[in-house]
Amino acid sequence: MRKVFFQTTKLQVFPRGWQERATASLPQLRGQALDRGCARGKVDGMKWLRWIPWFAFVAGSLVHGEGKERSWTNREGKTIQASYLGGDDRTVTLLKEGRRYVLRLADLSRESQVLAGTLREHNPKNVYQFLERVCLFQEVGDGHKDLRGYAIRWNKSPTLSLFDARKYVKREDTYGYDKAMEKASEVIHGLARQINGALQATKFQLKVVADNDLKADVKVFICTNRAWPNILSKFGYRPVMRRRTRGAMFSYFEQRGVITQAIILLPLQYAGSQPASLSAWEGLALQEICQVLGPANDSPLITESVFNGDKGSLPPKLAPIDKEILEFLYLRVQPGDNRRRFEDSFKEHWDFTR
Repeated sequence: MRKVFFQTTKLQVFPRGWQERATASLPQLRGQALDRGCARGKVDGMKWLRWIPWFAFVAGSLVHGEGKERSWTNREGKTIQASYLGGDDRTVTLLKEGRRYVLRLADLSRESQVLAGTLREHNPKNVYQFLERVCLFQEVGDGHKDLRGYAIRWNKSPTLSLFDARKYVKREDTYGYDKAMEKASEVIHGLARQINGALQATKFQLKVVADNDLKADVKVFICTNRAWPNILSKFGYRPVMRRRTRGAMFSYFEQRGVITQAIILLPLQYAGSQPASLSAWEGLALQEICQVLGPANDSPLITESVFNGDKGSLPPKLAPIDKEILEFLYLRVQPGDNRRRFEDSFKEHWDFTR
């Protein structure tokens, strides 16, 4: 049924510039979709009723989206103020003074094309798929095997401590260590301030405590990956090399959705002989710290997110969607919530007007 509904809202391409599209209203389209689905036997009895919450959610999101006007410029430099309604990889649909216009992306400026792509990624269906993938799936696994199926997070404000790894690694693994630790301490305090800003509306905060505090909930080590097995074994984690190309990893313990402790292993440098730039290292550290807070997986569905694992380098700043994910997880989701409860919370509380 959902497929039928989205087919009815597929955009129509016009060959020339700013041309208006005559279209039925959203309620009419929804009714037509249901009528056609019933006629074709695709809607069995009253089973279509279970899709009504999604219809209402998508319709409400579209209504909210119509209120915010943005500047759109074509290749000739002409600019209009219009609201975004939808789009695909070839067109964008805008609302201006009550009229809908379907424009080809090729006719728009580069900046407007980028804006259209960003807004397309943030449609309700795509945002939910991204959120589900990040929060309900494991980072390690293939296909459906990596589905955890329930949300995880801390039920308290976790503490984080930076550890001197030289107690656990060989001498040759600590070349340039003093300089790395000095930079790491500065960066991690800055990242904690970012994360705490995102969690401001909740009762949770990430607390950075003194270095080498064995009572800290999250332990962060700066070392080469040769030291990983020793460090993991020392603190009771399985010494499995879940290695990434960037040379970092995290692990955690959780009980019924509540994270009880975590460890992060960050590189002295990236794989190879070239030192990592501070900005790239900061982006990597930001992702690892955010992931041990609960959103433990990557997804390429939202390009600017720190949870986009397909990027060559990660952003050192939280994107708006990242802040919303952390706030949503700690304000609207309970540890152990299954997929149904998670989806219900999303439809009830996710704010597309921000």
